[in-house]
Amino acid sequence: MNEYDCMRNYIDIIEEGSLSKASQKRRVPISILSKQLNWLEDRFKTRLIERTTRRFSVTEAGYLCYERAKVLVDYISETKQSLLDAKSEMVGEVIISSPIELNRRGFVECLVYLKKAYPKLTLKLKSDNFPHGVKDNRVDLAISTIEVYDTTIDKIPLAAFPRKLYAAPEYLKQFGMPESLEDLRKHNCLINTTYGEKNHWCFSGNKRMYVTGNFYCDNSEDILIAALGGIGIVNYTQIAADEYVKKGLLIGIELELPLLDSVLYLYHAHQVRSERIRLVRDKIVEFFGQHDQTIKIENEGSHGN
Repeated sequence: MNEYDCMRNYIDIIEEGSLSKASQKRRVPISILSKQLNWLEDRFKTRLIERTTRRFSVTEAGYLCYERAKVLVDYISETKQSLLDAKSEMVGEVIISSPIELNRRGFVECLVYLKKAYPKLTLKLKSDNFPHGVKDNRVDLAISTIEVYDTTIDKIPLAAFPRKLYAAPEYLKQFGMPESLEDLRKHNCLINTTYGEKNHWCFSGNKRMYVTGNFYCDNSEDILIAALGGIGIVNYTQIAADEYVKKGLLIGIELELPLLDSVLYLYHAHQVRSERIRLVRDKIVEFFGQHDQTIKIENEGSHGN
């Protein structure tokens, strides 16, 4: 567990007054914040926050931890920035992979900023949503919506994007609005095959629904076009679908359970010895922290298609 990240996120939990609000601010899943909070309490062997379904109360030790953490995090941030400023002559090559949909929607701005700040740094961007390039040394950093568990590589959550089911008015007029998860079995669900024929859509409460359909596609933009054409129901990120909902081209489908969020991860080697790779990694994390959901992710991740 990264102590700095735990402290930084703990500050947000206190200042925002809840795990859910801190999760929205940082775009980090509540489950991760909860684990970090539990880790801090285990490390300091004291309760920092009394929390139940109805109560959120910071203990005396919790306030003390907050005050000390604030000083520590601010000092580390200032020190890191000073060191980075001193290394403005950073040279060398960093290879990054990220989903093409992310590149089209603003991530390149981050790399442009890096190039202006570090003109002698060479950046190579590859459009790829698979994180394993880090493991076999094809890339230095990989941004992906796929979650993998591998002790040889580390991952940092960058952002969480709520998902929802959508269909065109034409489709719903012909086949009706599904009112429950079970109703999905009667509908034509559009399947994204980018990572295999993933016919399982994942909902909160560890609920997985096996869906079927007669349209399979390995491109998220094409699957959206199919949904707009009125041939089925699509599982998509809300931030990418909002513009079509506002235009009346798609209608959101409300069921008894919400879909799990898509989480965007940054993968890197377990031990990053290169100073320039650490620099780029930290700047990417900082970029996403500042931009919240202004970067639209349309790529379908590990929580369904």
